[in-house]
Amino acid sequence: MGVLYDVMLNNEIHTQVVSDYAALISNQVQSTSGPSGMVIKTGYKALKGVKPGYIEEMVEILLPSFMTVLDKHYEEYNENGAKAPYHVWIEGRSPAVADQLLEITDEVIQHADKKVVVKVYKGVRKIAKKHVAAAIPDMAAVTMKYMD
Repeated sequence: MGVLYDVMLNNEIHTQVVSDYAALISNQVQSTSGPSGMVIKTGYKALKGVKPGYIEEMVEILLPSFMTVLDKHYEEYNENGAKAPYHVWIEGRSPAVADQLLEITDEVIQHADKKVVVKVYKGVRKIAKKHVAAAIPDMAAVTMKYMD
């Protein structure tokens, strides 16, 4: 596996990593506005209501695959000797990274056993790319926090 994968899935920090990503999701949801923001906030509230810790559980499920995606970009970042910090560098690639992450969530949702989860996902999927892409730099910043 790649360096980000190895670091972020390290048992010693894994609980904090999951907590940080869950907080990132919450912050991203709260920062949305307008009609699409209302849809996202409503969906997020429904997901949180599935059961306590559901968001963290989903982070646990998605984290390995997401780190594999970020690792590919991190390797490119390092190979190119980029001068900007990773979270700044990856911002220009956010739409492509968002597509890659959404491919993963599209696959995971195929195996969801809770109807409310499938319904929420289908409700936000059409507007998800813009919001996921906007979150990529913050996601990279959270990741880099553990790389020091």
